[in-house]
Amino acid sequence: MIKVGIFGASGYAGRELTKILNRHSQVDISFITSESHKDIKFSDLYKKFKGDIDKILISSKEAEKYLSSVDCLFLSLPHGKGFEILKKSLDLGKKVIDLSGNFRLDDKDDYEKWYKFIHPYPNLLNEKIYGLCEINNSAIMRSSLISNPGCYPTSIILGLFPLIKYYYDDIDLNSIIIDSKSGVSGAGKSPNSKNIFCEAGENITPYGIGSHRHLPEIIQELSKANKNKIDNVTFVPHLVPYQRGILSTIYIKCKVDSVSEIINKYKEFYSNSKLVKIVDEPVQVKWAANSNKCFINISFDKNSKTIVITSAIDNLLKGAAGQAVQNFNLMYGFDESCSLI
Repeated sequence: MIKVGIFGASGYAGRELTKILNRHSQVDISFITSESHKDIKFSDLYKKFKGDIDKILISSKEAEKYLSSVDCLFLSLPHGKGFEILKKSLDLGKKVIDLSGNFRLDDKDDYEKWYKFIHPYPNLLNEKIYGLCEINNSAIMRSSLISNPGCYPTSIILGLFPLIKYYYDDIDLNSIIIDSKSGVSGAGKSPNSKNIFCEAGENITPYGIGSHRHLPEIIQELSKANKNKIDNVTFVPHLVPYQRGILSTIYIKCKVDSVSEIINKYKEFYSNSKLVKIVDEPVQVKWAANSNKCFINISFDKNSKTIVITSAIDNLLKGAAGQAVQNFNLMYGFDESCSLI
């Protein structure tokens, strides 16, 4: 059994992480933390787990006493938090999976621009592996520090990576437009007037146009598909009034007259991926909700010679907690879908 600790178990992603790891046949949860709900049972905070997950939530400070007794740490903390815990854990020889954005970017200077903090451990940026399992699985297996991808980037990179990798010369990389829509759980559990029902209900709100912190992450990882820098990406996220799920619609101009060959290439690229499904019709977000799978469709608008990719995931699962456990499975040699299907 692998002993794990979970920092930030009371948030939406932390709740899903605790639920998945609790049912994992190879995991023993040593401790779970929460600063805002410490000293109460997880099942008192989330009643549906009564009798199943009755472990007491403790503070991060108290949890540090138990770091030496665990094998792997999951950090489901806000961006800019948990650096010292992470460093201490690595120094103790532990494996760490960080669900925040603290290590997603490769360039330390990008943190001040996009995340508004100076990175305290820039040397670790070279040691981390970006944990997009379907693309970096071999490196993940050998790593001790995994940076779990953002939810929007997961849906987008999985949707675009094979196209850029294999059809770089047939597409117009200056024409990439990404329209993404996320349920309100993607905004986290902290109160915000924009996310309350009276504001989010019966509404749809674009935000962060040209300034969303997931944009550099998307550009960075897509640029690795063909080892050529991609600069011109238009990314527009939207808040929509459902609880969970992301739908990304991606438009890119191309020279091809048909996408049948491209679709076959996608199926080949993801042939060993149990959690990515290439489907024959534009996807719907409800297919992915409460699932650890990513659903992708590739369509073609002949009039404008535009490839239209639709990609759907659950932002809390494949976009956060589920992907973190998928990374964990790869790191420890388990089937990558263990406890996820």
